[in-house]
Amino acid sequence: MEATMITLFVIIFAAIVTWRTLRQSSNQCRHESAKLPRSHAVVVGAGFAGLLAARVLSDHFKKVTIIERDGAGDTAATADSLSQARRGVPQGKFPHLIIARGLAIIDDLFPGVRQELIDNGAAVTNFLRDNRASMFGFKIPRPTSTPDTMNYVFATRPFFERHVLARVLNIPNVTIVQGTASELLYRPEDNCVYGVTYRNKSGVDDQQLLADFVVDCSGRKSILDKSLKVIGKEPEVYRVDPCAGYTSAGFRPTAEQLRDIDCKCMVNMDDNPPPGQPHWSFFEVDGGLWLLSLAGYGPNNQPPSDVNKILACLGGSFTDELKTVITTWKQETPWIPYHGNQTVWRRFDLMKPGQWPENLVALGDAVCVFNPFYGQGITSAALQCLTLQSMMREHVGNGLQRDWCGLSTKVQQGIVPLLKKFWNNGQSEDMAHPSTKVISGPGRTLGLKIQHAISRELIGHILGSNDVDKTIMFYEVAQMLSPETRLLTPSIVIPVLFRTVRKALLNLFSPAAKPKAS
Repeated sequence: MEATMITLFVIIFAAIVTWRTLRQSSNQCRHESAKLPRSHAVVVGAGFAGLLAARVLSDHFKKVTIIERDGAGDTAATADSLSQARRGVPQGKFPHLIIARGLAIIDDLFPGVRQELIDNGAAVTNFLRDNRASMFGFKIPRPTSTPDTMNYVFATRPFFERHVLARVLNIPNVTIVQGTASELLYRPEDNCVYGVTYRNKSGVDDQQLLADFVVDCSGRKSILDKSLKVIGKEPEVYRVDPCAGYTSAGFRPTAEQLRDIDCKCMVNMDDNPPPGQPHWSFFEVDGGLWLLSLAGYGPNNQPPSDVNKILACLGGSFTDELKTVITTWKQETPWIPYHGNQTVWRRFDLMKPGQWPENLVALGDAVCVFNPFYGQGITSAALQCLTLQSMMREHVGNGLQRDWCGLSTKVQQGIVPLLKKFWNNGQSEDMAHPSTKVISGPGRTLGLKIQHAISRELIGHILGSNDVDKTIMFYEVAQMLSPETRLLTPSIVIPVLFRTVRKALLNLFSPAAKPKAS
């Protein structure tokens, strides 16, 4: 009897061990070569997406190498931060706003960096109290008392980037190599990326950099366009040209001029301005510098770069104040035009199952390029890196420390909801302009038209009510500090839906009108 019990116990124990072994092997990658040590990760590009991705990877790999065409850059403090704009960031000399949620993520990855920005000269602007703004025909209220959630940090992109770069360079296992990545190193037999090929700063020699994991943050001209085409894995790509143009210049006021303007930010976004009249924003950034940026949609509405033509085309709210600034303040930087703002979404998530290469992740503009007019890019990159961080931690927590198989596809799928949100927010506005050209993709869908109609009525209802509490609530949602469901109150939803439906019915049954010029 005792021998029988022992035999039975041995059989059960052996069955359990066999079952656990089979279960573990089923969770492993079907390709043995994907079972790699966590020794080296490579990041292509040292923009915000690349710097934040390197910070995330530094927790999981012994060594992280960033390949950047412009090199490590300059982290030294300077009175003229715009002079540090990198060649690879053509829009680097234009105003940049990091949505509050994005800056909070960066501050979590690099504790204390927000306060460091402020201590070193970044402007802290209360978006209600310090802002003189006209949006879609409504003046934003300027209450004397507002919560801290309305305090935004304004600075030039080089100023922001310099501080984040300095933090990354202080991470012991992260290094930056100056060079231009040309293509991925790929093994077709196991669908695995194992490094990149790049040219050093002399641009002569092609060198191979082997890696266990590669994150492409090379921007709108991503190396994936060439590499995926070579290996026959081209994704579907959405391309839209909003035909938007920008012109920007920097100004520095005297103490007396600063008192006269009585604000830290001025915005004019009047709805359907006359042809040739640009939208504009003017705000303090870092080191006492102010940036003025003019924007226009359509081939005939591109803002000029000649000061006399600029003065002639200005109109709408705060025009006299702005003309005074342009003609009397000290201009520190020349007028710089910027065009070619195609929005691009490489739909890696729509590739067939098993088609996306293992050990490869694409983030930032390498996946989705937004219209810079809406200030979404940096925050989108921060949220994508947050997704990478959480999924890597989950992967490691599952006991698969040496096996990254399946993570790449999971990350590319995981960032889709937030990309879709940012993409639709921008496209719903861009598609409302007749000059916007759909090159590829779904184009002017009914969903985007409905979203645009509702968002315009929502903005009109909140700003038109002159209700400070509603305005604060709206901006906290816009800055992603509060969920969108916070706006779903009867006092907001009922009038907004009523006006949206009423306007749609009027447009449906009234005689067709010629579209207004963009």
